[in-house]
Amino acid sequence: MTPIFFAGLIGAARVALRRWRESEATAGLILIVAAAIFLPYTLMAPFNKAYLYHWPFMAYAPLIAFMPQALIGFVAAGRNWLTRSLRGLLVAGAPALALMFAAVGAGLLLAWAHPTGLKPTYQRFLTGDYERWSALIGPLDTARRVLGHPGAPVVMVGHIPAVRLQFPGETLKPLFVAPDTDDPMKGFDDLRSRWGDDLDALALDYPGELALIAIPDAGYVLDQQPDIDLRLDLCRRFAAPRKVMRVELEPGLRSVDIYAARVRALETPPPAVCGFLPTEYMFKVERGATLPPEGQNLAGIAVHPSGIKRVEVLLDGAVIGEARLGLDPTDGRVSRTLAFDPRYPKVFWDFYLKNANLAPGRHRLAIRVTRSDGSIAVGGERAFYAGTGFETLKPDLLALLGYDIAARPQATGQDALGASSGQQGSPAPGVAPAGREVGAASALSLTTPAPPAPGTISPEGPRPAGPATAAPVRSPAPDRAPADPGTLQTPSP
Repeated sequence: MTPIFFAGLIGAARVALRRWRESEATAGLILIVAAAIFLPYTLMAPFNKAYLYHWPFMAYAPLIAFMPQALIGFVAAGRNWLTRSLRGLLVAGAPALALMFAAVGAGLLLAWAHPTGLKPTYQRFLTGDYERWSALIGPLDTARRVLGHPGAPVVMVGHIPAVRLQFPGETLKPLFVAPDTDDPMKGFDDLRSRWGDDLDALALDYPGELALIAIPDAGYVLDQQPDIDLRLDLCRRFAAPRKVMRVELEPGLRSVDIYAARVRALETPPPAVCGFLPTEYMFKVERGATLPPEGQNLAGIAVHPSGIKRVEVLLDGAVIGEARLGLDPTDGRVSRTLAFDPRYPKVFWDFYLKNANLAPGRHRLAIRVTRSDGSIAVGGERAFYAGTGFETLKPDLLALLGYDIAARPQATGQDALGASSGQQGSPAPGVAPAGREVGAASALSLTTPAPPAPGTISPEGPRPAGPATAAPVRSPAPDRAPADPGTLQTPSP
């Protein structure tokens, strides 16, 4: 709906009211229908904003019949030919603007239908939530077979992702749904209860049996109480959860963590360490974000019952530095749910990532956490972008017009960083040089002969500490004085 169309509907309501006053019964009847839809919403909205969070567009539909008269009257009321011409152009701009929005929307949907067909530098401009969720079906079926339970129930967290799994033209059965943080306020949890595929139904149908739980990755988990409560509720309903894989949805801007756990017949209090809570994650830089020209401070949380010894930052598969540990920002203190870590509440880490030497385009970040008990885990995997995204626009347009443009090879982010510091980083164990994770044997004992592409399985699991062959560690910012403990670093002006 364009602003001009909205203004036209207001004018249509005035026309309908005037014609009703002139004893035109049909106009009054249509106006009553519109008011019957709109007025109850207006009265309820201030008291129930959680459910009534959008305008009742159907209230405008009866008024469309009066819009032509309202727009014609608006143009004709101009005082002279210039005013009338300008008003006519304004009215004509409404369908033109609507067509432009439709064309942009159609192009966006077409790009989402084939995201890997776009150059990585252009994938950053994909907006919305149109990933092909049916790409989860294959990995979930594979996981069930590897676990030896081909008929194991699957639990999808979130009503909307579950709908996209239930109606893609393929079937994934049996499928149950756990509410995400938004479902209760929208009433989707009640809907699933009536349909008989909620967690209560799962406990009745499959008590004690193995299930796979798919949890879409959230940008902020350990420092957002609703997300923590969601995972604690899963720990009440499932026993001995373990993360078995991560699936990236094309074009890699979103991922889903897959856990295996036993269904509890009855809810029990969650254990001190909930297996559904990630023990290492990153909330800056956000997944799919563009790194600012001056660089950005990476930050996250790392916890473990034995404590954390070291957090290393991986860029495009190579270690580029070691993060600061033991931070406790006063404006971001985490829940006591993480008090099992000996350093709690000093469980934050940060690392300043410069942008000056990064090649424009897509890069990958991750953290490698060494725990005090010697185990190693890789987490926080995500794609991000350097540059503006328009660096290749001119040669791409010239190539589209038929000009032969020789592509110039670009250094990877690690090459550029190594050249600037005089030190070339080596790939971290368990991480491919190209920057996409290749896990060691996980709880599923899955093996991957090549780095996984988006939409494929990336095995997860702790890695034992290996021999002292770690990649050389470069200082995160040798030209910056260390910040005061307890504060997250911020970019310098």
